[in-house]
Amino acid sequence: MEYTEFRRIESTKMQALCIKHNWYNAGTNEECRHLLFELCGYRHLSTADVSEIVDDIIEHTAEFRDVTDYEMKAAIVHNVSVEVFRNMSMWLFF
Repeated sequence: MEYTEFRRIESTKMQALCIKHNWYNAGTNEECRHLLFELCGYRHLSTADVSEIVDDIIEHTAEFRDVTDYEMKAAIVHNVSVEVFRNMSMWLFF
């Protein structure tokens, strides 16, 4: 039996996550709409899609913008990624 993984993060979950962690505090309403309704929502997310979400959050969060230290950047990417994956819904279909 073969299984297919389906991953998504609902817009409401992403919005709550951003509020909880004070992320996306340097983005416009238009940019936030892009995150919530184009990058997230009810579509299957590939690993590249998840990376794009993480990059978008980091780009639009004031405290992350000017970080140049490689280890600090890696820690930010890791922490944001963990939270995104933790709040993601996953199903297996066969």
